[in-house]
Amino acid sequence: MALTQIERNRRYLASPKGQFAKHRHNAHSRGVEFLLTFDEWWNIWQKSGHWKKRGNRSGRYVMARHNDEGPYKIGNVAIELFNANVATRNRTVVAKALKITKTIEGAECAPF
Repeated sequence: MALTQIERNRRYLASPKGQFAKHRHNAHSRGVEFLLTFDEWWNIWQKSGHWKKRGNRSGRYVMARHNDEGPYKIGNVAIELFNANVATRNRTVVAKALKITKTIEGAECAPF
């Protein structure tokens, strides 16, 4: 029995290649460079041993960029718990906001 197009799409999106394409697309949507090939991306996940425990909720694992900065590339990513990645992102956002505030407070005129 032949698979319907919907079933083929569902299976592809659930596959490692489908998840890679989704990750790359989501990164580009956020303006983040994604320089990993499928083989590099898949190797990182396989070495971590957490492929079956990945996801964007508490207790699951994500591929995170160091300090939530720079591109997704070899040497700038690691597999870590979602909660740790959120904490890093929150610290980074606050640090950037404080730096901007300090710059504005010290300026002689408004930056706009």
